[in-house]
Amino acid sequence: MSPRTARTYRRTCLAAVLVGSATLLTAAAIAADLDCAKLLVPEDIKSACGATVTVVYAQPAPTLGNGCTIMHKTVAGDSVRVDLANYPPATAKAMFDLRNATTEKDLKPIPGLGDKARQYHLTNVDVDKVDVLRGSRLLSIWSGKKQKAQVCSYEQMQRLAKTVLGRLPN
Repeated sequence: MSPRTARTYRRTCLAAVLVGSATLLTAAAIAADLDCAKLLVPEDIKSACGATVTVVYAQPAPTLGNGCTIMHKTVAGDSVRVDLANYPPATAKAMFDLRNATTEKDLKPIPGLGDKARQYHLTNVDVDKVDVLRGSRLLSIWSGKKQKAQVCSYEQMQRLAKTVLGRLPN
């Protein structure tokens, strides 16, 4: 390798390390600003869906790129779950674009909510789901039934998604 080629290679590697480090620092800063317990509270679900729920857990989720997972349940065991992931924008987009056609039913795009959004039913676990991509964030709202019915309709889950997106730090 010529000295010039080696120098170009070193500069390219250094640039990649700097960009990767900036992405990790940005994800860590976003996570530091998040209070998982405040992203979606029982009053929000009562207001949007008419259901009385309690928080089962609201915790950081390192596997979701320093995001959060929040689970709410009704007395009957029906649930509303929120997953918020923070990834580099290209990763977030790729994660959003992944689909499993064997478990998704009635997939429909939702215009005007984030950069991209969709709603669908997961047949393998009998839950309705709304996914929203906004920049480096991937938000999923799940409404599942154990006893009675789905806690929230698709339209109500979209309202909840807007609530969560409105509470995220920039």
